Amino acid sequence: MEAEGRKLARIIEARGWPSHRPPLLDEVRALSASMAPVRERGYLKFDEFLRLAKLKSSQGMHHVALNESHIVEAVTRIAFSSQLEDERVRIGLLTSLRGVDIPRASALLCWTHPDRWPVIDRRAWTTLNHLGFVRIGARLERGSAKQMMRAYSPKEWVDYVSLVKIASNAMGWSAMEIDQWLYACDLKDNLDHLN
Repeated sequence: MEAEGRKLARIIEARGWPSHRPPLLDEVRALSASMAPVRERGYLKFDEFLRLAKLKSSQGMHHVALNESHIVEAVTRIAFSSQLEDERVRIGLLTSLRGVDIPRASALLCWTHPDRWPVIDRRAWTTLNHLGFVRIGARLERGSAKQMMRAYSPKEWVDYVSLVKIASNAMGWSAMEIDQWLYACDLKDNLDHLN
């Protein structure tokens, strides 16, 4: 994984930002900055949890709203802990909350701790597939974006986090910035930028 992360960093440095920068990058940075109280406190309050979950996707919010506030606080306190080193456990804890799949869980992590975690989504995954770092299975190539989001496994999450963190360390960028670069490459005709 170390070699792949360094290779990704070299690709990013050689290509720079594609012509269509993600329009949300500044908004995501502002959102992450507004989450400073969460970082200090170490967990999400229920209203913050609902807000971030809805920002990631408005789908399934009726399930998200069924979570109990004390459970959300307890789960996010453990998941956000720097003492927890196992990313599978971390993502498993967050996905144990109602209405939280791996992409939504990754958004909760990234938007509260942008230096530590990226958001996994179909755009970033498509870019990694185009660059040869991952392979999108045939079932996903034929499936919808919704099916693709449900298809991420905890192992894919762990591999994605490792790859992004290595590239992040090599470049001095945050995990969120690497993630946003991957996302930007899949916007409009930006995949041509990688050839």
